Amino acid sequence: MTYKILKNNALSPEAQSGPWSGVVCVSRKSRVIAVFVAAGCLAVLICARILVPASAGYGTHQQLHLPPCGMLQRTGYPCPTCGMTTAFALVTRGRIFTAFQTQPAGAVFALAAVVILITAGYTICTSRLPKIITRLNIERLLIAAVVLIVLAWALLCLAAGLKQ
Repeated sequence: MTYKILKNNALSPEAQSGPWSGVVCVSRKSRVIAVFVAAGCLAVLICARILVPASAGYGTHQQLHLPPCGMLQRTGYPCPTCGMTTAFALVTRGRIFTAFQTQPAGAVFALAAVVILITAGYTICTSRLPKIITRLNIERLLIAAVVLIVLAWALLCLAAGLKQ
C-alpha cells in the first residue's frame, strides 16, 4: 500500500486510517529546522548537566559568570526566573521532584526541552512529525508559559515572605 503526500505535507484521506494516521511527513527544510531545534535543546541540557545545582535553590547561573539576581539582593524577593537554572540542573540529574520544589516553571521548561529534543530527533531520523505537534497553538502555549512563570513566581515570593 502506498501513501500519497499532499501539498501541505499531510497524508491523503485514504492514508489517514492506516499506520501513518498519527504522523505527518515533513520536508527536508523541516528536518533541517529540527536539527537546529535539537541542537539548541541538547546544548541547554548539556550545559545544565555540567552545572552543579546551588543548594540554596538559586544562584546556579553564577557558575556561568553571570551576576547574582539584582532583585533578590535589593528586595529579598526572587525575580520571576530565580531558580530556573537550578531547576534545569536538577532535572538533568533526574531530581524532578526537587526541581519542582525549587522552581516549578523551570522544571516544566526543562522537561519540555527533553520532550522537544526527543521529538526533533524523531523527526530528523524518520522525516515524520507526530500529528499532535502540528495541532499545537503557539499563542496558547506562550500564554500558558507566561501564566506558569507568574504562578511559580508567586509561589517563590510567598515562600520567601514566609522565611523572613
